[in-house]
Amino acid sequence: MKNLEKLIEKYALIDTGYTNPIDAEDFLLAVKDSEFLILKESGELIVNLPSYVSRPGTNKALFEDELFLNHIFTAVRLLDNGVDVRLEQIIMELRKIKEKGSKRKRKRFKKAFNKLLLESSSLNAFRAIEIRFIGVDVMARSLGVKPEHLDAFTAALDLLKLTSIYSASIELAVERGSFKEWDFKSIEANPFLRNFFDTSKNELMTEDILQKVANSGIRNLITIKNI
Repeated sequence: MKNLEKLIEKYALIDTGYTNPIDAEDFLLAVKDSEFLILKESGELIVNLPSYVSRPGTNKALFEDELFLNHIFTAVRLLDNGVDVRLEQIIMELRKIKEKGSKRKRKRFKKAFNKLLLESSSLNAFRAIEIRFIGVDVMARSLGVKPEHLDAFTAALDLLKLTSIYSASIELAVERGSFKEWDFKSIEANPFLRNFFDTSKNELMTEDILQKVANSGIRNLITIKNI
């Protein structure tokens, strides 16, 4: 995986003479408690991007890409495990409803029963996961990205996030199998996926990743959001 700095330097996005590009109070607010990954009780997982910048706001600021990639692999595995935990919970909840006793009592729980069945079916079919990112603007300023190049920086960062998350899910598919509804033909049918897995259009895509996705597929249906 190429270092993010190589991507953004290619487009002259870093001004190394810009030694104090970030408001200190704003930065401290974004990296409260220096958390890298934030897992909420709801199961929502948030990646705190500014926490991956060492020496922020100086001409020696550096994106810790290896740490970031390791954490992304951990996050994807954690969320995939979470799918199995939720499936186990659903089985237990369905069992409790079935054990309510009389048909009359079970009828009261029919709506909840059907809702759980639908959720279980969806989880089994797609193993959907969602990863959210915070602090893109703060991260950019801490690295000295010129304001006029923020959009280009964000695009480069999005490419890194996508490739690392998909790579992690593909590695899990090699180990555990793809989600049930996965079909390799969907890559050709989807313009985004077709370009994403094209090594001539995605600098971070490798032949090794392509071979693995062709043989094993993808473990999860993935959603990525910036918040």
